[in-house]
Amino acid sequence: MVVVYGRPGCGACFATKRALTARGVDFAWRDISADPAAARKAKEIAGRLGERSLPIVTTDRDAWAGFRKDRIGALPPDVGGRSRPAATPTREFAMSPGM
Repeated sequence: MVVVYGRPGCGACFATKRALTARGVDFAWRDISADPAAARKAKEIAGRLGERSLPIVTTDRDAWAGFRKDRIGALPPDVGGRSRPAATPTREFAMSPGM
């Protein structure tokens, strides 16, 4: 499971969520500004990493801080629970009348 700890208005958090979504990785978002338990967990992980930047991203095998396109790109396809990229609508569906 991939967990992203961050807060609204954080550009690196937004970029990380966007990159994970584009890669088809399922992830859980933890808003540290609204969830004190998530804030404590993020602070604990950041301390272990020796980092102070957001977001904090954890997987079953790894953790890092900040927007790391290289780390996101290196994630195995099934890391977040999906075994393949998200499906896209077919041309027929997209062109259906009344949609």
